[in-house]
Amino acid sequence: MAYTPSGLRAKNNLSFGSLVQDQNRIGLTGATGNSVLSQDATASPVTSPVTNMSGSGVTLTVPANAVQFTINSTVLIQIGEDGSYAQGLNVPANTLYTIDCARQQYIYLKPSSGTNTVSFQFKIV
Repeated sequence: MAYTPSGLRAKNNLSFGSLVQDQNRIGLTGATGNSVLSQDATASPVTSPVTNMSGSGVTLTVPANAVQFTINSTVLIQIGEDGSYAQGLNVPANTLYTIDCARQQYIYLKPSSGTNTVSFQFKIV
């Protein structure tokens, strides 16, 4: 049986191993950025810092040109994979945490307490 390269290894594939590309077709590793943005990409944006974020959770819409998301909260905060928060990551209080978000549409945040301050920013290319 002949070897068939994956789509990521095909000749003239410009996806750079599925990395999001900038306008020069250079793969972004998440380590580059031109500016930061402290609000999400909705018509009535959620701006940072958010004081007393709802205990039921908040959905942030990731800007189209964002590559990283950084968060810091005064309480433990859960970053959910979806709006159900059945799976996700718990970030301890007063801990700066960064995740790559170039291919995400939403980020789901849920604080452990109703009395909180959540600061966040997106790294923009």
